[in-house]
Amino acid sequence: MCRALGAAACLLAIHTAALADDPLWARSQALLLKNKGLVAQNIATKLDTGGFLSTGEGGYETVLQRFDITGRPVRGAKDEATENNPDYKASKLDMALANHFANNPEHLFENASGVTRLADQQVNGETLAVFDVRAEHVLKRTLPVAMRVWVKPDSGAPVKADGMMEVPAPFGPRAPFKVRYTTDSAGRTLPAQVWLEYDYLTTTRNHIKFDHTLSNWKPRP
Repeated sequence: MCRALGAAACLLAIHTAALADDPLWARSQALLLKNKGLVAQNIATKLDTGGFLSTGEGGYETVLQRFDITGRPVRGAKDEATENNPDYKASKLDMALANHFANNPEHLFENASGVTRLADQQVNGETLAVFDVRAEHVLKRTLPVAMRVWVKPDSGAPVKADGMMEVPAPFGPRAPFKVRYTTDSAGRTLPAQVWLEYDYLTTTRNHIKFDHTLSNWKPRP
């Protein structure tokens, strides 16, 4: 079989088979899949635009307002005061990363592939399994994502994901991000916080940071 496929294709086939057989990664993805149909109603955001947009450090909160005709959640300012808050203008720069996790808690990103298990690591006194993952973040265009995911070896529950997105101009060229998971009272493992930072290039280089807290999870109607 390898002779027919060629060496490179053979190695890819072997890697894919090994990935599919990794019970911990499969358990982790199955655990997240139980979140399908849940949506975070609220996203509270702290931001630091470094003076860009004349906001500096600030914050705003968005809420789920409705679902469009395709079933996609539509979010907006929590209230009129937020709508008029100059900080809220920065929401258009957050790359919808928090929205992705608030709307899709059942997976990390689209088309996760190239998953490789690394050596276990100690995190806050706890031994966690570590996976290196390649995936895609679909915004207005597909953005390549490389990340590492830390998973509890007993339950498969994800604890955190740290990664980097390749982003188009005027952003970037790369945007580091972090996701932190928590287990709620119902035993569901859900994304709780999302951090994102990157450079925004205009006539000057501006460094922008977002800190999102996701909450109030409810089933889709």
